[in-house]
Amino acid sequence: MKKFSLLTLAVLISGCAANVQTNSTQQGPKESAGAISGMIIGGALANDMAGDSRNKSLATVLGAFVGGVIGQNIGAQLDERDRLLAGEAYNTALVDRCEGYGEHVPIKFIDTTSDPATIVTRATAALQANSGIDAILSVGPHVCAGVAKAMDDLGMSAHHSCFDLSPEVMDLINAGKVSFTIDQQQRLQGYMPIIVLHLYNNSAGLLPGANIPSGPGFVDKSNASQVAALAGIDR
Repeated sequence: MKKFSLLTLAVLISGCAANVQTNSTQQGPKESAGAISGMIIGGALANDMAGDSRNKSLATVLGAFVGGVIGQNIGAQLDERDRLLAGEAYNTALVDRCEGYGEHVPIKFIDTTSDPATIVTRATAALQANSGIDAILSVGPHVCAGVAKAMDDLGMSAHHSCFDLSPEVMDLINAGKVSFTIDQQQRLQGYMPIIVLHLYNNSAGLLPGANIPSGPGFVDKSNASQVAALAGIDR
């Protein structure tokens, strides 16, 4: 029987993210809309609260101003979120992770988004629709946790692995619900350049002849507890 593997691809896609072209110094569409909506709502509320006060007009103006500032700030945060989501949607590293896995087994991509509730919902639907799944690869720790919950809710089991570290992933590995995770070993990403620069400055320009990979480092049940104990220190 041909084995089938399901990959949960955590591409972060927002319904309006693709249309956001602003940068951090420009006013985005939600920032503008937030300012206008805030002014209208703030002015209306202040007008109602002022009642028959002689300063009703002033209160309305102040309410509109405060409401506009609040609405603008909220809108700006939403615009920034859209920019972040739009950028992540084109993160080829996530696709590369899946395609490397797919060089050895048949695969199917599932977009789970980055929202924890949506991850569980979409993973549940995918698992129900593909009963022949016997392996799952999650490209991030938040996706891994959501998929694990979906599997628990459905009472199903499959070989489940993922990328990167989180306390929940460590717990899932120790509980036998996730087989392993692949660690970027970020300590090395910061440590090795310092060593290289030191050698370059003190050893007549001594440099390695090629890139120095920081990983992959595999974390499974045999070393998960040790890795977890070093969280925030060396891992």
